[in-house]
Order: sequence, then C-alpha cells, then structure tokens
Amino acid sequence: GTTELGATSATMTVSGTNWLMKFQNANLITTYATALLVSQTAPGTRIGTFNITNTDGTAFANPQTFTATYAGTTPLLKSTISIFVPNTTTLSKNASTAQPSTNFTGLGVYSLTATKVQLTVTDPAITLSKTYDRTTTAAVTAGTLSGVSTADAGNVTVSATAAYDNANVGTGKTVTVTYSLSGSAAANYSAPVNKTYTTGIITAASLTITGVTAANKVYDGTTTATLTGGSLTGVLGTDVVTITAGTGTFANKNIGTAKTVTATGYTLGGAGASNYTLSAQPSGLTANITVASLSITGVTAANKVYDGTTTATLSGGTLTGKATGDVVTLTAGTGAFADKNIGTAKAVTATGYTISGTDAGNYTLSQPTGITANITAATLTITGVTAANKVYDGTTTATLSGGTLTGKATGDVVTLAAGTGTFADKNIGTAKAVTATGYTISGTDAGNYTLSQPSGITANITAAALTITGVTASNKVYDGTTTATLTGGSLTGILGTDVVTITAGTGTFANKNI
Repeated sequence: GTTELGATSATMTVSGTNWLMKFQNANLITTYATALLVSQTAPGTRIGTFNITNTDGTAFANPQTFTATYAGTTPLLKSTISIFVPNTTTLSKNASTAQPSTNFTGLGVYSLTATKVQLTVTDPAITLSKTYDRTTTAAVTAGTLSGVSTADAGNVTVSATAAYDNANVGTGKTVTVTYSLSGSAAANYSAPVNKTYTTGIITAASLTITGVTAANKVYDGTTTATLTGGSLTGVLGTDVVTITAGTGTFANKNIGTAKTVTATGYTLGGAGASNYTLSAQPSGLTANITVASLSITGVTAANKVYDGTTTATLSGGTLTGKATGDVVTLTAGTGAFADKNIGTAKAVTATGYTISGTDAGNYTLSQPTGITANITAATLTITGVTAANKVYDGTTTATLSGGTLTGKATGDVVTLAAGTGTFADKNIGTAKAVTATGYTISGTDAGNYTLSQPSGITANITAAALTITGVTASNKVYDGTTTATLTGGSLTGILGTDVVTITAGTGTFANKNI
C-alpha cells in the first residue's frame, strides 16, 4: 500500500539489535540514491516490495524497488516507515549491520507504494473437458504454493476456481484459472498469476425423447408408420430446445400385432439446441397392422333361360384396394339367383370368391355385390301328338291325341292341357297338314315356361259316301238290246252346303229278253 509519512525528529538512533536497514537486489547490499529505513517492532517479518516516489508524485532520479524485511523476533504490532535523504556517502555492502547515521542527513517526507509479494503455484489439477451444464465452471484444484516466508508458513492458503469463456458447447475453449489467498497472513501476499488454457472442451449434454407412440394402421403395402407425441428429458434450466419429429418404419409391411417400429430422423431445434445431442432415437415403439379389405368390381351375371335352378353364371371381376406391387390373385366363386323363377333384374348373390398369392394374407375379401340378371321363360315343346284320319265331313276339324312335354326341368310341376287340331282345309287328301292350337300348361312351375304348340302333324281325309235314291228305269218294248232308260234320282249324304250334283248314267237290263 501507500503510506504517507509525517515529519519526525531528524536525530535518530540506528544502532541496536532491533534496527536494520537492508536493501536487497539479488540478496546483496548495493548503492542507491535513496535509502529506506524501517522502524519496526516485529523484526524478521517480510512486509513486501516497495516502490519509492516523492510525496508530490514525482519520481526520484533513480527510483528503485526494494524488499523490506523486519529483523528480530518481537511480534508485529506496528510498522513505521520513514524515508531519509542520504548524503553522498556510499552505503556499505553489509547484509547484517545497520548503516551508521552519518550516512543520512535530514528527514524527508515521502510516499512508499508497497507491492505485495507475488506468490507462485505449481500447475493445478484441472479437468479441461466437461458435459454442458449451463455453467462456465471447470473442476480445478490448486497446485503447491511457493514464496511464503518462513514466518508466514501455514498462515497462507491458496485456492483456485476455473471458468470457461462461456457455457456453450465447443472445443479449443479458453479456461481461466483464478487464484485466491486465505489465512491470517494472506494480506501480505499477492495471489499467483491467473493461468489460461486454450484447450477446453464442453461436450453436448444428452437428451432423451419419451412419449412417442406409433399409430395402428390398416395394411397399405408399405412399412410407413405414423408417429405422434414426444417430449425431451434432460433439458437444463430455461434452455429452449424443441423436437423436430422424424419418421417411423415397421419391421416389414405385413399385418401383425405389436410390430416393432423404428424411429429415425428426430432432431433438435430451438435456441439452445446446439448445446445438446440426442442420446438415441425413440425406441421400444410398437403398433398393429390390420388386414385391408379388398372389394371386387366388374363381376356380371349372365342372363339365362329358366332351367329350374338358381345357378347364375358369373364372369369378370377386378380386385380393388390392392397395394401397388402386391401379388394377389382372384379366384372366381359362384353365383345364385334369389330363386329359380323367371324375372328381370333379379338379385344374384356371389359367394366363394377367394384370393391367393404372396401378399394375400394381408387382406380380407368382400364378395361382389349389386349383381343382377334376368331369367327368361324356357320353351316347352310337345311331342307325340297325332291327328286321326277321318272321312270327309265337310269340316277342317282334326282329332288330336297323345302329347308329352319336352324341356321341363326335373321336379317341376307342369301339366299339359290338350288343344285342338285343324286340317289345312276340309277336302279329302292324304298326309294333310294339321295345325294344333290351344295347348296350354298349368301347375306350380308353369309360369316359368312358354309352350310351343305341336307341329308336323298330318292325317288323311277320305271321301264321304253318297247314295242316289229315286232313280227309275222306264219300261220299254223289246228292241233286242239291254239298254234301259233311267229317270229321276237324288243324292243322299251331302254335308252342309256342299254343292254336289248327279250326272245321270245309263241303265242296262240284265238281258235283252222280255
């Protein structure tokens, strides 16, 4: 420190065991322009290094730095430091004897600027790498202290603190070790000079992500999983760190329960993100892939003629809902009308459609729906109908008999009712065409049929026999011939309005004799 000295008597006694004026430069007494006189009550205690200047602040012509050491063994109570202006006498090189007062004249009042003894310390034990913790603190233990006087031994202790230049993650960071002294004699010394390192490392703190879940999904032919949620564990203080979500991937695309989902691509954001690293991507995720439903489009049912069954013939069919690239093959099923009877736009139910192939196990199949078709009436024919030959009776009426239905479905209840037959005309002839009409059917299943009338029927009409009545032969006179003259006659057996006339013939007697 700086001590302002007051005026005292110019006459001083400098001899005696408690007085020593000692100027040290490499531990040798030398000649100086200004002398330092220490008045003390605790000899032997080193009080520090002093720079000597004038009271008015001007420097001596040859200012020097001195180290003042007390002599003797009396405990320190007070130190009085006075500056005397020396005469021209050269100070003796004497390390232990007080200089004679004749070497000094007059008392000058000067200021002493005291510099405490600068202690040194061996290199500290310091950890120059740490994980980010929002502080600049570095772990350090001070080395061994040097420079404490024997008298102060045990009364001065050194401690150290270390600090990074800032708290953020980085390499090549400056770490400054700052020393401080403690103990009863600490005030007599300056702490060791701070030490600086430029190899400090702060590594990122590790964060974990919790609360991420994978959503169940319906099979879509991909391994993509949808992830939601997630919070960071390990963020320090008020640091702003956010999650940027990544993506999820199932172990494979196929259906299953509690399937493993791998999360990738999660990153950190926010103002404090650079001081952190993710310890790992979210793990332990599972979710289900359930079967996808395939539908069949384009299935049609063929119209059919009634056959007594509900069987429908199906064709076409395309799978809808199959993932691109999946190998799934459709095997056709069967169709059934709602009933066997005729009708239009009748509902057809498809069953038995199945799928196969490498990826078929990932799907369920919906049978085709909305299918309709028509059942039209079946045609029945009549076989075995015959027409009876007849004698001409003036009509076209033909008598039919027999007849069996052909084309009726097994088990159907259909009964044939006979119709009538008609010759092409009433006249006689052989193998004359006969037209059958009026045949009908009845019974439970008759409505499912149309009936073709019998065809290809023929029969004969033979001539009807007429008789002539009322013909008389005239008596004659023998003329030698058998000729007889006939007169009169009418036809019996003519039918209806038939026009039949008699052309008279001739008569002949049995002989010419009378």
